Amino acid sequence: MKKSVLFNIFLIGLFLFGISRLIFLTGGSIESLFSYGLYPFIELQSALVSGVKRWTQEKRTYKDLLNKLSSEQQRCQELQKELVEARSSNHYRKNTAELQEFLERYALKDAHIAFISFKHFDRSHFFIVDKGSRAGIEKDMIAVYQSCLVGRVTEVYPLYSKVMLISDPLCKVAAVCSDTGAKGIYEGTGNLQRAVLGYVDPSDEVKVGDTVLSSGKGLIFPRGFGLGKVSQIDSEGARYVVHVSLLIDYATLEYCALISDDSKFVDTSISGPDK
Repeated sequence: MKKSVLFNIFLIGLFLFGISRLIFLTGGSIESLFSYGLYPFIELQSALVSGVKRWTQEKRTYKDLLNKLSSEQQRCQELQKELVEARSSNHYRKNTAELQEFLERYALKDAHIAFISFKHFDRSHFFIVDKGSRAGIEKDMIAVYQSCLVGRVTEVYPLYSKVMLISDPLCKVAAVCSDTGAKGIYEGTGNLQRAVLGYVDPSDEVKVGDTVLSSGKGLIFPRGFGLGKVSQIDSEGARYVVHVSLLIDYATLEYCALISDDSKFVDTSISGPDK
């Protein structure tokens, strides 16, 4: 009982002491006390302001990144386009270098290098090339590759033309053997590797391996272009059957040159008084 009374007296004393401290607090003490109460709110405000700033910055950064990504994608597309154009141009130069050299060598200024966009080797043999009347192509122009005859233009449209090949069964070319001078008519057989040289005079000498050239005696094909090589000679009574192997692989050919049938061939690589 005595202990309980003493404890109560202690609590009352402690309470009175606390009240007296509050009553007699100095200005600095009050500010210090309020500072403890305000601190959490200050921290909360700082956190909120920092969060808003960070969100605004991230939003602006995200938008900038989107704009940069769009710009880089556009640049990538432009570079891809330039790369494709460069590779296409390089492919064209690489695959037409020999033709360009041939045209420059023989000063064929009005010649057109044409891409072979379609090939047909069924009953009739022809190419579709990507040059037409808009490019100056005319019917009966001659298609050549290097010094070899490819065919002639049979149909012309504004954007493309049809070239009948010398392997076509309807193709006939006045021809001559380069070594022996034997003359005849080259005839396509519908075969990409073989043709025949017909109407050869039995008195003319023909030998295997001789090169068969266009003689220029016909109305269309100019003189001096390669047709093939004599691969076999058969005798049928009083006449020859001369088999000719073609010089060009038409299945893999990608380009050809189109020239007029009256083109003048001057070898510019030859110089001096004997030109």
